Amino acid sequence: MGIIADSHFKKLNKQLENFIRMKKKLFTYPILLMAILFSCAEVEEPLIDNPYDPQYESTTAPAANITQSPTNGTEIDQSSASFGWNGTGANASEFAYMLEGVDADYSDWTSNRSVTYNFLDEGDYTFLVKEKHANNEEQQQATSVSFSVNAIKSFALIFEKYFVNAPSGNGFSINLNIEEADDLNGLTTVVNFNSDRITFNSVEAADIDGVDNVEVLEKTLASGSVQLNILLLGTNGGFTGSTSLCKLNFTSNSNSTSDIELDSGSATDLRDENNDKIRDKINIEFREATINE
Repeated sequence: MGIIADSHFKKLNKQLENFIRMKKKLFTYPILLMAILFSCAEVEEPLIDNPYDPQYESTTAPAANITQSPTNGTEIDQSSASFGWNGTGANASEFAYMLEGVDADYSDWTSNRSVTYNFLDEGDYTFLVKEKHANNEEQQQATSVSFSVNAIKSFALIFEKYFVNAPSGNGFSINLNIEEADDLNGLTTVVNFNSDRITFNSVEAADIDGVDNVEVLEKTLASGSVQLNILLLGTNGGFTGSTSLCKLNFTSNSNSTSDIELDSGSATDLRDENNDKIRDKINIEFREATINE
């Protein structure tokens, strides 16, 4: 009887071990299956352009920042100005800019971050620049800085425009201006130019506040040389200040660079209300115009 009981106990123990072994397999196989499935799944790339990341370009509006320029609201005493800028986007950002008073519209979008303007005439200017991110989000309100140019501070006879872009076959005009005049009643001067590259067409007298009438008489001295006689009538003591005296109309015959110059020698004579020679009293500055540099 004891032998039978012992044999029966061993049989039950064996069955219990088999049951436990089977339960382990039932628990292990699903885990192994899940591990295999997950290991075969495609791993997603990390989200780099996270819209909640403050460094993400789309959460920072494009806004150009001017880093170099004349100080806003100030006057400069030179005829050139340089500008530099950066933005809020990555290096892929592009910019468009313009100088009011020179450019008719914004430049094309560019990766450039600086520009220099030369040949600036006397007067007021506003520089504007705007940024566009790589996702084409564009700055709505341009960043700007305003300034004025006053490079001529003494009695001077100059051309405005200082620089003219006039392709061959195109007409263009420049003004003959007097700067910082004192008691001017009239003048004679000679305009010289390369007649192979420029053709003189006509001259138009300007309207001047405080002057009843402006008379301009022209005389061609030679090919490429025109004499102007300008009288300011009814000035009540002569004209004092800065103004345009007349407009000269030309046609460009070439795409090459050429200058229009005033004779700074004895051919230029300025008179006051007493018909005295102003150049005997004060030094006069002269500035030419450059065409197609």
